[in-house]
Amino acid sequence: MAQRAASRPPRPQRPPAGRKAPRPAPRRRAGRRRKGARRGLVLVLVLVLVAAAFAGGVVARPALEDAFDRVRGGSAAATASAAPGFQAVYRHAAPGVLRLDAVVCGELGGRGVGTGFLALDARHVVTAAHVVDSAVAITARSTEEVRTAEVVGMDRARDLALLRLDRALPVEPAAFVAERVPEATEVLAVGYPHREPLSPTRGTVSGYDRKELIAGQVVTGLVQTSAAINPGNSGGPLLDEDGRVVGVVIAGSEFAQGLTYAVDATAAAPVLAAWHASPAPTPPADCPDPVVPSGSVGLQPPASGRTAAEVGLALGIYFDGINHGQYHLTWQQYSARKRAAVPVEVLAEQLASSRDDDQHVASVVQRADGSVVAEVDFSSTQDAGKGPRPGETCSLWTNDFVLVRESGRWVIDRVEGSHSVPCEAGAFPSGRPVADGD
Repeated sequence: MAQRAASRPPRPQRPPAGRKAPRPAPRRRAGRRRKGARRGLVLVLVLVLVAAAFAGGVVARPALEDAFDRVRGGSAAATASAAPGFQAVYRHAAPGVLRLDAVVCGELGGRGVGTGFLALDARHVVTAAHVVDSAVAITARSTEEVRTAEVVGMDRARDLALLRLDRALPVEPAAFVAERVPEATEVLAVGYPHREPLSPTRGTVSGYDRKELIAGQVVTGLVQTSAAINPGNSGGPLLDEDGRVVGVVIAGSEFAQGLTYAVDATAAAPVLAAWHASPAPTPPADCPDPVVPSGSVGLQPPASGRTAAEVGLALGIYFDGINHGQYHLTWQQYSARKRAAVPVEVLAEQLASSRDDDQHVASVVQRADGSVVAEVDFSSTQDAGKGPRPGETCSLWTNDFVLVRESGRWVIDRVEGSHSVPCEAGAFPSGRPVADGD
């Protein structure tokens, strides 16, 4: 049997007469790679030490290192294998970008409505501090899920906050860049502008270490970008085309159009890791007159306290889902018992032509069994065949919603006492004039 020619090294060919043999290509030194790896390792160790100092030195090193690995790891493998281009980046990131609504105390100053995104794990959400500052209650919702949230870390000077959800979301958390991307790098801002659905906007990184007045606080060390930012975008991710977080969006310039800012991801990462390893919870604010910001889906609570605020947010999401055709979100505001009795497909068919407006929570009363009764006035428009009376396309309602606590949040279990009149009556069944709700 003939032996393989490859078993013997090939004999080098001699150059033709009169020609010199070409010089062999120089070998790259492996030491350069080792040196670069050592530099990267040193940078990571320095950032870990900074995070430990920020946490007061009380964080155990293994816990902190694990948290830092999470914020810098996250979706590295998934984004690397995704198709190139920002469309793929947006599709991958969207499930982990959440709309935040909060009932807050005091003057608003841009607080109470914004965006957040999953990082570190499936229960932690990064956002801007001014979105959740002085919050009585917070809800976080994706395009598919609704959760309540609490603050476990806040730094007003950096305009950075970390929230913990009542339950995990089945979504992969985002990863942060390991180092600053070059200026002129294209980026994508993802968030919920105004009261609109999740939207992406493209731009470039214009510079670093900027200073800006944000919600009455001077914030330094910011990333400047040309990506269009609107109220509601604050707290969302600024992504590169690998899907990694370059910054946490906080605001547009108060003095110039086209200039927007984000917290530098390389500065935010160690701070977030420290909070994750050693949470510093902020108790819910308590005030006599909590406020639902303009643009929020929440309904103004009629009384102080966290329960009334959370009920107002739950009912607001219920009505907002109806008005935007997101019936699965409305359905998720039902208790497990009611969801079993009313499939989402049936609910969608019942509400397909409906729109509800002029919502007003008249009272929130807690019962001895732990449930809550909320009296709510609202108007509805619907197809003639869907009204409470034949041919009625506009109705005024007063309903007593009974809510129960499930999985850390208030959900609608049933309606006790539902009364309606045609819109021509001019007043809700409760007696409140329609003009008061306009």
